[in-house]
Amino acid sequence: MKTFLALAALLSLALASPIADSAPDTRPCVCEPPICALGLEVECECKNAAAQQCYESWIAQGKQCPEPVPSICDIPEGPPCGGFAGTECEGRLTCVDVPGDGCDPEKGGADCMGVCVAIA
Repeated sequence: MKTFLALAALLSLALASPIADSAPDTRPCVCEPPICALGLEVECECKNAAAQQCYESWIAQGKQCPEPVPSICDIPEGPPCGGFAGTECEGRLTCVDVPGDGCDPEKGGADCMGVCVAIA
């Protein structure tokens, strides 16, 4: 009888205070891509804001995620160059990649557009 009472007491304690699930959250820190207005600077700023909001949402849920690195949204002014046609710059101007356009010539983007700028 004493054994039965002891088991009943232990069972009631176990039911009253369940052990929290301490398994780590293994979901990746990913959010749906935002729908942003077209235009390189506007779209770039929109995507930066969405990435920061996604990060803050995961942190609020207790998930440890790497902080996003914002893209550079300032686009240099100048005539277009490069691209599929390989358009060159006139005079002493140099063709530079347009940051934040999703095309990186150093990562396989052979037909990336650029802008002609004066290099000091």
